[in-house]
Amino acid sequence: MKEIFDNYLLFSKKTNLTQAWIKPYWEKIQMMLNVNIGECPQIVFTDNEDKWKFHADGDNSKMRAFYDESNSAFVFRAKEHLINSKRIEKYLSVQVVDYVSNLVSEKSSLCNYKYIVPVMDIYHEMFHHVQYMSGNWQFDVLLESSADIFTYFLTGHYTDDYEKEMTALWYIGRKMLLLKPHEFYIFVRNSLVDSEFYIEYFYQNPRIVKQLANEYGGNVENLFKKMLLLGNKKHTQAMKRDLSRIHNKLFYKW
Repeated sequence: MKEIFDNYLLFSKKTNLTQAWIKPYWEKIQMMLNVNIGECPQIVFTDNEDKWKFHADGDNSKMRAFYDESNSAFVFRAKEHLINSKRIEKYLSVQVVDYVSNLVSEKSSLCNYKYIVPVMDIYHEMFHHVQYMSGNWQFDVLLESSADIFTYFLTGHYTDDYEKEMTALWYIGRKMLLLKPHEFYIFVRNSLVDSEFYIEYFYQNPRIVKQLANEYGGNVENLFKKMLLLGNKKHTQAMKRDLSRIHNKLFYKW
């Protein structure tokens, strides 16, 4: 038994979460990014420690989900996505919490849902596959921030897993490079699919070249790392409002 509600996958058995079920999301990503990366990777949804260790390494062994580039797989730890899990609770919208609560209170046959996976988690790992296949497997700040921001563009759902990284990328694009909303969308898109995207934005603009040289040793990675310090409440709230407006332009207005 399974269904999709408000960008959440609800299902009763581990085997419900299949490659076929997530394939439409993979196809949507390629359309939105205007790329052809190939077939959707496999998805592994398990608590089996042997399977987990096969895919995991030291950096991601404690995560609730990650992308295994060596075996082309999206790996999710099932117990972290139990419908009553405290760890997954903070990622749920009010709408989906109310929906599940109503199912349980009505003692509906649907209340036997056991697992819940936010679509944003699936998109995030899919974007990592895009980055890897595009040769854009660069520094962590950029990898995580671009994946999370484009996920927000598509879903309108927000997670604070990489909040500082997101704020850094947003500030660089909107405040430092002075990109308009549609230009920022393209900037984030390019950061996902083009391994040399930074040349156009950082090395062909005399003002930015001078600023990079004077303040960041001419190194884009140093710029991103230092921009992590911008992850304060003021800039983060401004970013959230701005990303929401871009999301609405994409899907709801005009």
